[in-house]
Amino acid sequence: LTAAAMIPNFLFARAQGRLQGAGDSRAVVWWSTGAQMAQAVLALVAVLLSAESSAILAILVLTALAGAVGASLQARREAV
Repeated sequence: LTAAAMIPNFLFARAQGRLQGAGDSRAVVWWSTGAQMAQAVLALVAVLLSAESSAILAILVLTALAGAVGASLQARREAV
């Protein structure tokens, strides 16, 4: 799962770069901060529920994937 997180994180960084290139640095801040907050909250919930470490790794993968998709869609809209 750790290795699987590399691809969504790369795509997320690429989408943030596109947003920054489009002049929307505010969106970059919101997407990166939002993803980190989601990771922290969901990981805390997983720990409180005594989830295994694989659940926390899955949370990291899924939040990176969600950030990549969302930021990519916004970057495409702004590029038009």
